[in-house]
Amino acid sequence: MYIETLGLTNVRSFTREIIQLSRGINILVGKNNSGKSTIIRAAYCLQTGHNSQSIEVRKLAKFGQIDIQLKEITVKERNLFNHKSAATYKTFDSRQTIFIELSDKNKRSGYYFPSKLLRKNKRGEMLPPDNDKLVEFKDFSDSEASGNFIYPYLAKRKTDYYEGQGGKDEMYRVSENFRNLASKIAKISSPANALSEEFNRLCLDILQFKIGTIAGEGNNNFDVGIMIRDGETISLRAIGEGVANILGLIVILLTENNKLFFNRRIGK
Repeated sequence: MYIETLGLTNVRSFTREIIQLSRGINILVGKNNSGKSTIIRAAYCLQTGHNSQSIEVRKLAKFGQIDIQLKEITVKERNLFNHKSAATYKTFDSRQTIFIELSDKNKRSGYYFPSKLLRKNKRGEMLPPDNDKLVEFKDFSDSEASGNFIYPYLAKRKTDYYEGQGGKDEMYRVSENFRNLASKIAKISSPANALSEEFNRLCLDILQFKIGTIAGEGNNNFDVGIMIRDGETISLRAIGEGVANILGLIVILLTENNKLFFNRRIGK
């Protein structure tokens, strides 16, 4: 599954814009405050939901809209849509359009329908089908265990600590920072995990050292770091945030395929 087009109507600096995207790598280039982050955040509404406070209606406008056309949706990915509630469809089309409607009072609603049912008005604007063809859109899950779609790298993902009491929910949660990195590394570095050898090899090749879970401090059961010798360790917090970014990517790229990655470069 990938985003084929992303439309913005009265969203922040955009009056109306349609962005065509490809299945592979898409690069947004522009000056500061030109709307690059707005485009990314609008697409991220698929997973974070339409209650995201970072998406605002354009000044002086009463309503706004985000429309996203998705293509090549696999049978497995249909579960993200909770499409079993769509009693009006005998089959689930592999191309779906999601409309997220915004108001200046921070109210949001969303629905989806097969892209082939899109209509155009006299001005050439895309319109949804009749209401009986619409299905309520519920946010895509932000848990890897439920088959999330998006991994956000929207800012410097620095964190002051790594959560070391992670159960299953913490281990599989997708967030914009790396607080659950210890849980993810504990999962992939375990000898019982078939990917543990590849993870260790990549750490050596890229970082020049192995990394894993170490004893935590305070209320943390474990932390992420390097074992120097018996009883002596270096926490990832003392190494630098660049290593955390690399580790996060190694873990995700080893375990996930056909996902959408947002990577926003921060200027100097």
